[in-house]
Amino acid sequence: MAKKAREFVDQVTSGDNIEAGETFKSMMQDKQLDAIDLKRVEAQLDWLNQQEKSEE
Repeated sequence: MAKKAREFVDQVTSGDNIEAGETFKSMMQDKQLDAIDLKRVEAQLDWLNQQEKSEE
């Protein structure tokens, strides 16, 4: 992610706005996918914890 951020800054400072826009979109998509993955793991853990409680 830091590599993409650096690439984005370099593109903006060099005036390459089209590529900077594409890099920005890519960075945001990556963040969204990370957030979705985190929520998926949280949901799985909640589900497992509920099963353990119901077995007790």
